Amino acid sequence: MTHTQRHRLTTIMLVGIGAVLSHAPTLFAGEIIAWGRNEHGECNVPPGDYYVAIDAGLDWSLALRDDGALIAWGNNALGPINTPSGYNYTAISAGTAFGLALRENGSIAAWGFNGSGQCNVPSGYDYVAISGGSGHALALKDNGSIVGWGDNSAGQISIPPGTDYVAIAAGEYHSLALKTDGSIVAWGSNTYGQCNEPSGTDFEIVDSNNSLHSLAIRTDGTIEAWGWDLMGQVRGAPSGGGPWLDISGGCYHSLSLHGNGWVLGWGCLDFNYGQCASQHDEDFVAVAAGCYHSLALVEDPCSDPTADAGTDEELCPGGTLVLDGDAWGGSGGTCPGDYSPLWTGPGIVSGANTWTPMVNATGTYTLTVSCDTCVDMDTVEVAASNPPTVDAGATLAMPCDGGTLLLSGTATGGSGAPDVRWVASDGGNILSGDTTLTPTVDAPGTYTFSGECAPGCVASDNTVVIERLLGDIDGDGDVDLDDSATLTDNLNGPGGGSACPCCDMDGDSDTDLLDFADLQTGFGESLDLEGACCHTDASCTEGTEPACVAAGGAYHGDGDVCAMLECPTVGIYSNEVSPVSSFQNPGAGLAIADDITLTGDGRRLTGYDLAVYGGSGGAFNVTVSLYTDCPGDGGTLIGGTTLTWNGVPDDGYFYTLTGDLSAAPVTIPQTSWMVVTFSTNEAGWIVAGEAETGFTADYFGLDQPPWACGVSFVGELYAGFWANLTCDQ
Repeated sequence: MTHTQRHRLTTIMLVGIGAVLSHAPTLFAGEIIAWGRNEHGECNVPPGDYYVAIDAGLDWSLALRDDGALIAWGNNALGPINTPSGYNYTAISAGTAFGLALRENGSIAAWGFNGSGQCNVPSGYDYVAISGGSGHALALKDNGSIVGWGDNSAGQISIPPGTDYVAIAAGEYHSLALKTDGSIVAWGSNTYGQCNEPSGTDFEIVDSNNSLHSLAIRTDGTIEAWGWDLMGQVRGAPSGGGPWLDISGGCYHSLSLHGNGWVLGWGCLDFNYGQCASQHDEDFVAVAAGCYHSLALVEDPCSDPTADAGTDEELCPGGTLVLDGDAWGGSGGTCPGDYSPLWTGPGIVSGANTWTPMVNATGTYTLTVSCDTCVDMDTVEVAASNPPTVDAGATLAMPCDGGTLLLSGTATGGSGAPDVRWVASDGGNILSGDTTLTPTVDAPGTYTFSGECAPGCVASDNTVVIERLLGDIDGDGDVDLDDSATLTDNLNGPGGGSACPCCDMDGDSDTDLLDFADLQTGFGESLDLEGACCHTDASCTEGTEPACVAAGGAYHGDGDVCAMLECPTVGIYSNEVSPVSSFQNPGAGLAIADDITLTGDGRRLTGYDLAVYGGSGGAFNVTVSLYTDCPGDGGTLIGGTTLTWNGVPDDGYFYTLTGDLSAAPVTIPQTSWMVVTFSTNEAGWIVAGEAETGFTADYFGLDQPPWACGVSFVGELYAGFWANLTCDQ
């Protein structure tokens, strides 16, 4: 919100006791009255009631408007009325034929006649007051020091040192300053005694206005005058009858402002153009004397209200927004009370004459309220807002124990911190936290997560909570390798308890190989063994295992395989369908084993491969051998099938080990057992996909004496390890 009061430009506050330059902005704004000689139009005041400061030069006039702009009129032979543009000025001073203005940032602007360098203003942003004389200029800094430039023929810019000055005034060839102790200092030409300053420390205003005499007001409201008195401009000063609030000295006359609001003029005598006429019919607040003309500022008959356009807002693209304005205070006309609000801005849809307009575009909106002729304005910014990016999270499953579940959403980006909310549907139920990122739910269903940055600026996303599938240990909605890995990591044997409730597939309160078997074989359900049969001519038909084997075919447990199965007469016979299980870590020097059942005897083995994994603990070695049966059941080593791999990395990746026996193929029986030994505890054999070609039943063994191969994985789902045998017939 930016507040801009039309009739209350801030007064220039100087350092020290608070004395101010007489032609700095007043606290009021209004119209200007001019009288006296008008040979060059110096009394042709532009109409308007929005002026806040006035000053007069030789035969030209200068004013400051309440919006910070400058305006001048009169003789422009030397360019004094060519004021600079802009709306950032806060104080003015008119020299004989040049002008000065103080900017909001504390810098000075100058224009007009520059014959003595009086327009060569010093640089800097620390000035608080200015005054222009005939050919020289003065400026007061915020540290209490004075700077002068231009004509110095009479020493008028030979400023006494010090940092205790609070006000300044530039005469025709002399200068004045008021100090913090209330005393006056003068320097420069003293031909007419204009530098014979009066004694005392009770002064609060000084003025000379590029003339040859000087004026001052004491704190008791009385006036002191000294210097050139040809036309009575000194001796005619009132000796009492105050309080006097403002003074200004012209070439041959002087003006003063009385506390009751009227203006007194004196001097003139032989050069009387009416500039000394007193003014009693208005309520004046400031005076300025030119050479042969006079100016006075009339107080506006109202006081300002205060407009409030509200706080800055944000608007979503394509949306609308209702602003909220207000006003209070002020006097005159209909104020306080009926302020007649008026909004202007780039996208007002409706309500421009109300306090609450609807807008549909970004930009600056201005609220204007008025009391009689006093007006106040305030602005509010409407910026663009973008919806946040929201993510309701992945599909989750309810806990195995039927308890509660914590959802987790994220809302990032957009403009400002978004308001978030969860809403349940399709049977879902939110127990708590519906306006947080992490609500607690206790039922499956659809949960919608939304984030809102500004009215109508909303984004949303859904997540689904499903019933827990048996075997979906990690709760991601499917049964896969990660579930088997979790179960394997929690194997602790019969009676060992269950640190992982979802791993207890058979419900006997422990996690053992029976649970692992249930996970691999369809969770204990009775399975339909109708499947695919690869015939010797490479055709594929559906049938039962006994019928397939009797016909000399290779049986696959899933009938759907026919849609994608290529039945080879020779080549790879393996259980290589999409690995979905985990690892077995038998320990250093111990072995794990699995059977690989082939169709028909006398297969010539030309090679095999398998996948291994190392978690941590250093590179490891792997030794593999084929046996005629489970080693614990009397199986014997098949010669020529033992291979060793050394230095397998343990970097968390799977490695396929491939052995080539094609130089000396080995004849193997229908049923073979692959036994794998690892050199470290952290390495293992990846549990694989569907049962290998021609299986009848799949067994699993661990070399934890005595050898046992009694755990059976029966069915078409997941059985055995990823191990491929390549045969040439």
